[in-house]
Amino acid sequence: MAHALRYYKEIQQDNGQIIRLEIHKKDSTLSAVEIGRVLQALHLDIQGGADTIDAPIVKTSLTMTFVDAPDLEEGKKCGNWEEFYTPDSTMWKVVLKADGKTIWGGYVTPDSYQEDLRYRGSVTIIARDNIGHMQDFPFD
Repeated sequence: MAHALRYYKEIQQDNGQIIRLEIHKKDSTLSAVEIGRVLQALHLDIQGGADTIDAPIVKTSLTMTFVDAPDLEEGKKCGNWEEFYTPDSTMWKVVLKADGKTIWGGYVTPDSYQEDLRYRGSVTIIARDNIGHMQDFPFD
């Protein structure tokens, strides 16, 4: 199962750090496309196990929120986010990098797609790290 880069977005922080979101598609042969000016939020969450030092981390997730505006920028990914609504739990691999170094990785989960049903509404997609599942991610 090979994943190829399909979509990406680079964001420069106020401190100069470059955050890069990469979305890879399983068995894709298509060229990578930049995500346009539609990224509303990226939120990296560590869930569970934070109460005591010896408690394990249960899981992490990355919440991505985009505006659904396919007509905003030609040649960039700005809409049609429903392609991430898939029953395949390893179709979309998500990698988050800071200054070129991978800081997080996971997969878009089938139950994590939410969409506002209005013009240029928000679409929220969650990727989870799948800790506890036998997979060769994130460094395959």
